[in-house]
Amino acid sequence: MRIGYDSPRRRRARSASAAARAMEHEEILRQIAPYTWYQTIPLGGGLATPGKRSPRHLWRKLDRLGFPAQLAHKSVLDIGCKEGFFAIEAARRGAARVLGIDISAEAEEKFMLVKSITGHAAEFRRMSVFDLDPATVGIFDVVLFLSVFHHLRHPFLGLDKVASVTGEMALMEIYALDDDAAGSLTAMARGFGRSGAVRLLPTRRFLVEALERAGFSKVEITGHTSQRTFEGIPGEVKRVTLQALR
Repeated sequence: MRIGYDSPRRRRARSASAAARAMEHEEILRQIAPYTWYQTIPLGGGLATPGKRSPRHLWRKLDRLGFPAQLAHKSVLDIGCKEGFFAIEAARRGAARVLGIDISAEAEEKFMLVKSITGHAAEFRRMSVFDLDPATVGIFDVVLFLSVFHHLRHPFLGLDKVASVTGEMALMEIYALDDDAAGSLTAMARGFGRSGAVRLLPTRRFLVEALERAGFSKVEITGHTSQRTFEGIPGEVKRVTLQALR
C-alpha cells in the first residue's frame, strides 16, 4: 500500500465512526433535554449539561473555598449536591470515596444520568443533612456544605450534623450578616427569601461561635462569593466562605 494512501475501506471506517459518534451525541442530548439544569457539567465529546453556572464559575468557587487540588486517599461528602458537579470534581481529583446527598428526587435522577454518561465514581443518596449519622454514612475527610444553611428549618442542628461526619475539614458557604452593621447585641436576624420563606441569618461572629460549639476546633471566614438582598433586612447580605477544622 502506498504511504499516505487513503483507501476506500479506511474512509468508510472513519465515516461509520463519525456517524456512530453523532448518534451517541444525539442520544445524550435527547436524555438531558427534559431537565432544567443548574450546574454545567462536562459530559465528554464537547457536550455539557445546559446549566446556569459554568464550569469556570464553579471551579473558581472551589478555589476560593480552598478545596484541595489533590484528594488521593481522601473521602469527600457533598451536602445538597444538586446534579453533582462538585462530587464529580472531587472524584476527578482522585478522592477514594465521594458521596453526594440531596433531598430532591429530580437531583437524584440528574446525578445518576450524568453518572451513566460519564462513568464517574461518585455515589448518591437521597437524604437530608439531618439524616447524616457516622454509623450509616461514615466519616469524611472533606465535607462541602454550600448554600444549604439558610434553607434549613433547624439550621444549627444542621451544623451539628455536619460536624458529626467531618473527619478533617468542612468547607462552607453561608449567608451571614456583617457584625458591625448588625450591632454588638445581635446574633441573628430574620429575613425572607424570594419565595417568601423565612430565612434565619446569623452574624459572622455568632456563626463562628456556633460552629465551634458544634465541635470544630478552628473556624476561619476566608472571604465571600456573592451577595444578595433579603426582604426585611436592610442592604445586601454576603455569602461568606468558611473553613472549619475538626
